[in-house]
Amino acid sequence: MSSSDRTGPTHQEFFREFIWKSYLLAQKHGVDVQSTANAIAFAIDLFVNGIITEKDTDGLVLDWGKPEIAMELIRKIIYREE
Repeated sequence: MSSSDRTGPTHQEFFREFIWKSYLLAQKHGVDVQSTANAIAFAIDLFVNGIITEKDTDGLVLDWGKPEIAMELIRKIIYREE
């Protein structure tokens, strides 16, 4: 199958787009990108290891490879939501 036969973005292209969108969102609202990424990674690690639960994350199921969850966490950080 040639690249012109594809019907959607590849996995790598999808995550590249997520990284760019999350960077722009954080920058737009004056949030430090690296600190935000570190905080989200720490929260995911705590969740995956059972230290925090859905009760602590407002019902969000944190896991690696879920950019929609990361974007929601960025939004919560920007608007200082619990």
